[in-house]
Amino acid sequence: MKILIACEYSGITRRAFEKKNHDVWSCDKRESELFKDKHIVGDVREILDQDWDMVIAYPPLMDGSLIQDIAAAPVEKIAIENIARCLRQVNTGRVQMLSPGTFAQHIKASALWLKNLPDISPHESAIGIVWKKPAYDKHDDKTDNLLAKRMAELWG
Repeated sequence: MKILIACEYSGITRRAFEKKNHDVWSCDKRESELFKDKHIVGDVREILDQDWDMVIAYPPLMDGSLIQDIAAAPVEKIAIENIARCLRQVNTGRVQMLSPGTFAQHIKASALWLKNLPDISPHESAIGIVWKKPAYDKHDDKTDNLLAKRMAELWG
C-alpha cells in the first residue's frame, strides 16, 4: 500500500508500517527528527490528492479546518487521531474512543476518526498495564510506539 502519515515528524508510525513492507511517506511542517528519507516538509493539504491508499493523521490539537480537509481527502482508508470533540465535527466515518493508558506510555485521552478501517484494539501484552503520566515534556506530542505498532499490525 502507498501510505501517508500526516502531521508526524517523529517517524514512529511510518517506521511501523515500513516494517510491513509498505511504501510509506510522512509529512509535517517540521523537519523529521530522526528519519529524513521519505519525509515531506510542508502543508499536508498540498499532497492529499496523490493517490494514497491510506492516510493516518495526527493533526495539531483543535485544528478543525485541517481535520475536515484530511477527512474529505479522496483516500479509501483514513484514520485521524485527536480529541473526540474535534473529531465529532466530521459528519462521515465514526469516532472510536481510546481509553487513557490503553496504548500510550503516558495517559492521554484521545480518539480515532476512522474511514473504512476497523476499530483498533490493544495487543494482549498491553492489556492491564497502568501507565503513569510524567511531567509534560517535548515528547508528549509524539506518536506512541505501542499505538503505531498496533495500527500496523491491524491495518497493514
